[in-house]
Amino acid sequence: MGQALGRIAANPKLRAEDVDWYLPHYSSHYFRDKFYQVMKETGFEVLYDKWFTNLPYTGNVGSASIYIIMEELFCFIPERDGFPIVLCC
Repeated sequence: MGQALGRIAANPKLRAEDVDWYLPHYSSHYFRDKFYQVMKETGFEVLYDKWFTNLPYTGNVGSASIYIIMEELFCFIPERDGFPIVLCC
């Protein structure tokens, strides 16, 4: 994750404060703070209030997780004309 975030942080067209929603893909809540620490270290820190996760109520569903969380986010947010999505795997 650190390498991918490093490449994202190096892109001058994308800033962490411009991110509306961050969809972390981790297998356990144990990794939440570790993800955040890597964000801070790479200079691409997205605050927790912009994180959207379904882990507490859906659980770890393996490789399907990112697709399920994206669908749930689209059902959660108000409809609008679009926004950029950055997937960091």
